[in-house]
Amino acid sequence: GDFRARAALAYAPVSAAGQVCVYSSATTDVIVDVSGFTPVGGSYVPRNPVRLADTRGGSPLAPNATLRITPPASSSDAFAISVTSVNPAAPGFLTAYTCADGLPAISTLNYTTGAGMAIANLTIVGNGDICVTTSAQTDVLIDLQGEFTEPVALGKVRLLDTRSGAKPAAGSTTQFDPTTI
Repeated sequence: GDFRARAALAYAPVSAAGQVCVYSSATTDVIVDVSGFTPVGGSYVPRNPVRLADTRGGSPLAPNATLRITPPASSSDAFAISVTSVNPAAPGFLTAYTCADGLPAISTLNYTTGAGMAIANLTIVGNGDICVTTSAQTDVLIDLQGEFTEPVALGKVRLLDTRSGAKPAAGSTTQFDPTTI
């Protein structure tokens, strides 16, 4: 089987009880990383995608290399970007983050190899230069998808990881408190 971690972004509301729930249709481990949140009264404004970077016309990113991108000038506090790995040379991961915050310990996107392989995921980064670091050689695409018009607390942290305990059963819901950031 394929036992690699898969990353995906969800923009999920917090319940009145202060909880977020994750439902699993199959028995699996659950990992929840938070890259930011919109406070009450905050808003997300989608936009037509804008390509910020594409390494396919030059050299792919080398293992452990970092691509630095300056986004367009904006009064927004944070951006939603899509991060895509194209034709990776080996299985690995990309981590996107606000350069000024330094490299976090969590990944944005996990990828594998394969002919024509392209895997994308969304993430939230602050308003400033965006850094994308790769663990293996791959081409990288970065697209601006939207903006957050109210303060967004960024702090890429892991809130839930069931790999060291029992896996949630198929059809179960796992609750956690995101205010533990």
